[in-house]
Amino acid sequence: MVEQIIRHWSEVGDEVLIHTPAYDAFYETVHGNQRQVLEMPLQREGREWRCDMTALAAKSCCCVARTIPPAKSGRLPSCSRWLNCASVNTFG
Repeated sequence: MVEQIIRHWSEVGDEVLIHTPAYDAFYETVHGNQRQVLEMPLQREGREWRCDMTALAAKSCCCVARTIPPAKSGRLPSCSRWLNCASVNTFG
């Protein structure tokens, strides 16, 4: 599934953003599709991982590969957090 999304939303040589920490398979999938990895570290706040939405909006990439839940955290993001992420990650 991730491979199809990467191929649909990006071209060979494009950067694909990966929230880190992430599973090795995400890196392998991006590289295996001849794309470049652009890392965006998640910030640890207590027991949760958070994404800096301002920094995310400033990144110039055409595709975001996000783990669910973020690797090793064992927690699912709230609905409001997903909606916030979707409003920043609008591709057009």
